[in-house]
Amino acid sequence: MQYPIDKQHNIIYKNKNTTPKTERGLYDDEFQKRLIKILIEDRDKFKNDMQYINQNAFTNPIYKRISGIIKDYVSEYEYIPSYDILPPLISSKVSDDIDLEMTLETLKHIKELDTEGLEWVKNESIEFFKRQELIKFFNMQLDDIRMGVNVSKKDLQ
Repeated sequence: MQYPIDKQHNIIYKNKNTTPKTERGLYDDEFQKRLIKILIEDRDKFKNDMQYINQNAFTNPIYKRISGIIKDYVSEYEYIPSYDILPPLISSKVSDDIDLEMTLETLKHIKELDTEGLEWVKNESIEFFKRQELIKFFNMQLDDIRMGVNVSKKDLQ
């Protein structure tokens, strides 16, 4: 069914103001911090799941940066950097002083996290990356709908 443009706009934006502004739920900020901890500390887990890991799945830009640096390092050297190796890597990749300080502080906080809940995070990590890809796909479809592009059934398969 084809709606007039104003009707489409109302359907798409009817819940716009009710969406939460902070990351909550199953894969919240704490989950993502613990996932980075696992990527650094559990070398077998990282190597086994390398094809699923996507830094853009993280919602926090600092987590994206850290996970991207780790993944780039592993791709180049086939070795997971330790907490001792990461600060110089981060310093070489981040030029803004404030971003550098925030990233190093976040890394320190991740290192100091306790191990409570890490097994659950390990078990959910692949689902997290797959779910984030699915969300990205649906967001692209919504953008197409907003722009008036027809979305075919083939695109949804």
